[in-house]
Amino acid sequence: MMLNIKILPSYLGAVLCILIFSLSVSITVQADILLKGSMKIGDNDTLRIHPTYLLSAKNSHANSNLQNPQAFNPINFHLSKDINLTQIQLQNAASINASLYFVIWNSNGGVMVNTRSSYSLYSDSQFFNANLPAGNYQIVVIGQCLKQKWGSWQPQGWKNNCSGNKHDYDDFYFTNIKLITRQTTNSITFLQRRHIGDSNENRNNGYGGRWYPDKHGGDDVKYEFTPPRRTNLKSITLYNYRDLIPNSDYVKLTFSGNNFSKQTTYMNTDFSSGNFVWRLNKTLLPGVEYELEIEVEDDDDADDISWDDIVIKFGSDTPPSDVINHYRLTYSDRALTCEPAVVTIEACTNNFQPGSACNQSSDSTSVTLVGTAKVGTGYISKPSGNFTGSTDINLGYLQENDLTLSLTGTNKPYKCNGTSNCDINFADTGFFFSYDNADGSDDIANQVAGVNFSKPIKLDAFYNKKGQCKNIFKNNDVIPVKLGVQCQEPNSCSPLNFVANTVNLGKNSGDEESHYSAVNLTFSNHAAQIDPVQYQDAGKINLIASYTINDNRNDLDGLTIKGQSNQFAVRPYQFKIKATRNEGVNGETWADLTARSNHAFKYTHKAGDIFTFKIQALNANKNEDVITLNYVPNSNDNLRIKLTRSMPSSGSFEGQFSYATNKTLLTSTWATWVAMPDLPTFDKGVYRFVDSTYSEVGAIQINVKDNDYYGMQFSVDDNFSANSNGSKIGRFIPSHFELVSSTVDNYIGTNRNIATDYDYVFPQSLASYVAGTTVLQPKDSKVYECRKPPNNGFCVQWSEGSNQFEPGVGSDWQMAWTLRMSPDTGAVFTYMDQPELSFDYRLEARNSAGLVTKNYDGDDKATVIFIANADGRDLSSRLQNYGGAWDDGVYQPGAWEVNMLDSGYFSRYVTGLEDGPMLNTLFGISITDEDSVVLNDLDIPAVQATARMLSIKTSELRYGRWTVADGYGPISNDLATTMQLEYFDGTNFIPHSDDTKTDFDSVNSHLTDISLGGVLPALSGSGSFTNGVTQGLIIAAPNRSGEVQLDYNVDDWFKYKWEESHTGFDQSPSANIVFGFFRGNDRVIYRRRLN
Repeated sequence: MMLNIKILPSYLGAVLCILIFSLSVSITVQADILLKGSMKIGDNDTLRIHPTYLLSAKNSHANSNLQNPQAFNPINFHLSKDINLTQIQLQNAASINASLYFVIWNSNGGVMVNTRSSYSLYSDSQFFNANLPAGNYQIVVIGQCLKQKWGSWQPQGWKNNCSGNKHDYDDFYFTNIKLITRQTTNSITFLQRRHIGDSNENRNNGYGGRWYPDKHGGDDVKYEFTPPRRTNLKSITLYNYRDLIPNSDYVKLTFSGNNFSKQTTYMNTDFSSGNFVWRLNKTLLPGVEYELEIEVEDDDDADDISWDDIVIKFGSDTPPSDVINHYRLTYSDRALTCEPAVVTIEACTNNFQPGSACNQSSDSTSVTLVGTAKVGTGYISKPSGNFTGSTDINLGYLQENDLTLSLTGTNKPYKCNGTSNCDINFADTGFFFSYDNADGSDDIANQVAGVNFSKPIKLDAFYNKKGQCKNIFKNNDVIPVKLGVQCQEPNSCSPLNFVANTVNLGKNSGDEESHYSAVNLTFSNHAAQIDPVQYQDAGKINLIASYTINDNRNDLDGLTIKGQSNQFAVRPYQFKIKATRNEGVNGETWADLTARSNHAFKYTHKAGDIFTFKIQALNANKNEDVITLNYVPNSNDNLRIKLTRSMPSSGSFEGQFSYATNKTLLTSTWATWVAMPDLPTFDKGVYRFVDSTYSEVGAIQINVKDNDYYGMQFSVDDNFSANSNGSKIGRFIPSHFELVSSTVDNYIGTNRNIATDYDYVFPQSLASYVAGTTVLQPKDSKVYECRKPPNNGFCVQWSEGSNQFEPGVGSDWQMAWTLRMSPDTGAVFTYMDQPELSFDYRLEARNSAGLVTKNYDGDDKATVIFIANADGRDLSSRLQNYGGAWDDGVYQPGAWEVNMLDSGYFSRYVTGLEDGPMLNTLFGISITDEDSVVLNDLDIPAVQATARMLSIKTSELRYGRWTVADGYGPISNDLATTMQLEYFDGTNFIPHSDDTKTDFDSVNSHLTDISLGGVLPALSGSGSFTNGVTQGLIIAAPNRSGEVQLDYNVDDWFKYKWEESHTGFDQSPSANIVFGFFRGNDRVIYRRRLN
C-alpha cells in the first residue's frame, strides 16, 4: 500500500473548516504493508493525553518478551489476504531509549506476534515468521519502564505501574508502521488518532473530560485515494470513537467519486463511544479519485469527536478480463489413417513454462486447426468454433504422411505437446498405448518414481483395411514387441531404468528411436497388457513400440508397426534432507547431522560453522536412497521451504539458516511455507550448498516441497502433508565461550575507570569508530573501548532515535563496548571471610562468527567455577558464594538486575587459624560444558592454563583482626578508647596501616560492670579508622571510681580466638577500662594514666 499524505488548508463558508487533512492513497500491489499516520507514545499529563497504556502484561525483565500481553488501547488494522509476516518497522522513529515491544493479536485476542526490537535498531523488530490469515488485527508498539541510575535511564523491562521513584515509561514517536511481507492487502489503515470540533463540549453531551489528541484538527477531515484497479468498497470503520453526542445528526460522513452519486450517513447512534461501521457496496474504478470526508456541524456549537483509527475494507478485487497468453495443443504423435486423431486445444492465460499447467481462460475464443502435409500439397483445416478453456478437435487424414499442425485466426503463440515441434504422423498401421483412468480418459497418467503403476498399460495394434481400423493380432498371440522409453524433459535418460514385465526398456533421448528391448506380450481381445510397470527416475517421458511382421498375416508381411504413447510425468517419491560435514584429516568421512541414536542427535555441530546442506529427490526404494537423477524443478518458484526451530521449542530467539549464497531464512516455532527464490539448480536430482550455516544453538527442522511438478506435489514426507515440519538437523552447540569483560574489585584498591587517554568524546566522529577505539561518555565520565570483530560493527550504530549500543547507556551497550579500568595506586587487598571481594564478568556463548548464541541454556549444559591462584598455589577451594546466571546465552552476575556484581568471599583456613597473606593472587573463571565447548584464551594458572583471568591486576588476601586496648582514666573526664586493625604477616600480627576505610560505630559496643556500680556511662562516637587506628569511641566520664569491660561486636572477618580455652576463631574483642585509683588488675602488667 503506497500512501502519499499532504495537509491542505481549506476555507468553507457554510461549514466551519479550519483544517483539511487530505490523504492521497494509491492502492498498489507490492511487498510490505503500510499502516499510515504518526503517533506519540508517552505519559499522560494535564495538557495532553498520549496513549501510555496500550496494553497490560505481567511484569517482566528487560531481556524477555512480554508475558500474557492484553490489548488495552491498540491500533486496529485489517488484512484482506493471508500474509507471511517477517518483521515490523517504525518509520521516522525518534527518542527511543531502549528495546521496544511489538505485539499483534487476532480478532479473538490470540497473540500472533510477540517480539522485541532487533539488536541493531530499536525501531525495527527482530526477524520472525508469522502466518497471519486474512482478518481483523490489533497491534501495539510500546516502550519499557525506565529507571534513572547513575545519571542515565536504564531499562527495567515491562511494569504495569511505572511511575514515581525515578521510574518513567520510554517516550517516543514515529510516523507509519511498516509490516514486512512478500504479500499485500487491499485494505487501508490510517492509524493517526484524530480529534475534530471546537473543543468546547458540555460534559453532559458525551465529553469524556480530556481530549485526545488535545488539539483539534478543525471541523473537517478528508481522506483521498485513487485505486489502481477495479475494486469493491465494502465498509469504512471508525474505531474507538468517543465524545459523540448520542442520537444526533452532528457528525456527517460523506464518500464521493465521479462514477456514482455522493453517499452520506450520520453518526446517529445511541452510544457516545464505540466503533462505527459504515457499510457500502460501491464499485471503485482505476484512476478515479475518491474522497472520504468527516465533518462536525451544528447551528451554534460544533460537536467534538475523537477516534483512534480508520480502516477501509474492500471486497475481492474484480477479476480483470482473462487475457489469453498462448494456446497449447496436446495429441499423440502417431495416428492412423483409418481413425481421426484427437487434438486438444487449451487457451492459457499464464506464461508458458515447461512442466507447468495451463491456466485456462474463462473468455470465449475460437481458432482454426490446420494440418499441412510435409510431402506433397495435402492440407486439412478444422475450425474449433467458440469454446471456453479447452476443446477437442477430431483431425482425420486418409493418406500416410507427416503433417505439421498450426493455428490460424489468432496472433497468439502455441505449443505442441509442450514443444515447438508440431508434427503428427498418419500411418496405415500402428501401435496404440492406453490406460484406464478413473475419469474415463485413456492417456497414461502421471506416476511416482519407484512405484509400480497402479494399472496395466494397454497396447493395441491396428491397420487400415479399406478405411476401417482392424486388429492385427489374434487372441492369445504372444508377440515379442520391442518397447523403449523416450526421455523428453530432460531430453536424455539417466542410468535408472523403466521396467516393463521385469524387462529394462531401451532408453532414448528426445525423438530418438534407436534403443528397444523385446518384451513378450500376450494379445487377448485384440490388446496386450504391460504389467507390472515401474519407472525408477523422474521427468517427462513417453513409451515407443515397434514390431516387424514376418508371418504373412493380413498381407502385412515385412511391415513394421510403430507406436508412441502420450507424454506423461513421473515425480520423485519424496525429498530427503541431508546435512553433512567433513570428518577426519582429509575429510574422508562424513558426519550426518540428521542421524539419530536413541532418539537423540548422534552428532553435534558448532553454530556458525559451515556444513553441506542437500535436498535429494528420491524414488520409493526403501532399501536404499535412490536419487532420481533426472529430477529438475519445473521452476524454482514452485519450491517451498518450511524452517522450524525444534530445539529449544520455547523462547524468543530465532536463528538464521543459510541455504544458498547470500540467501538466509529465519526459524520460527510456528513456521509456514515460504518461497525459495533464486535457488541454484538441482544437479542430478540433488540441490547442494556446501557453505550452509546456522547461527543459533539447538536444532532445526526442514521440510521442502515442490508445489507443481507437472501438476503434482511432494515433500519430505512419505505421504505429502502441508502440516509436517520435515527432517531435523542438529544438534548445534556454541563454537566457544568468550569472556568479553571482567573486573575484580577488592575492599581496598578497587578498579577505577580512567577519564583520560581516549580517542573521541562520544558520539563525535562516529563513523571513525573501529575495534580498539576509545571514547569518553560524557553522561557518566567513563571511558569505553570498542570491541573486536564482529562486534565492532555495533559501535557505529547510533542515532538520537536508536541508542541501543550507546556506551554505558544503551540496553545492549556491552555487545559493542567494554569499560576501560585502571587500579588505584597503593595496597589492593580484601580481608579473608570478607564479602567485599567482588567479581564482574560477562561470559558469552558464541557461534563461530563471534555472535552470541542466545538460545544457549548453560544451566543445563555447563558448570562455571572460579579460580584463585597465588604464585602458583591453587586456592580455588577457598572462594565461597560466587556464581552468576545464564540468560540469553550470557553468564553474568545478577542476570535479572542491571549493574549488579558477584560478591562472595575468600575464606579463612578451614580451622580458622591465621595464615597468609596471600600475595599476588589472580582470579579466573573456568567453564566445563558437556559438549566440550571451550573457553577462549585461557591464561591461568601459568603452568597449564585451565581458566581465564578476570583481571590482570593481582590482589592480596589478608587475615585480619580487630583489637581494643585496655584503658585507664580519671573519673571526671571522658575516655577515648584505642582500637586498632591488624593483619597476619606470616609470622606475627602487625598494625594494618593500609586500612583507612573500615568504619566503627558506638552502637556496636557495650559495657559490662566489673566494679564501677550504678548506671554505666554512655558510649558515643563513629567514623573510620585512620591508618588502621582510631580513638573515636568515647566512654563518658562516670564521676566515680571503678572498672568496666568494653566489648565491641565486629564482623566475622575481624574476629579472633582471644581466649585460650575457646575452640573457635569467632570472638569479638574486649578490653578492661579503669576509672580512678584502686588495686591493680592481675591481668595488667603496666598502666598509664591519661590526662
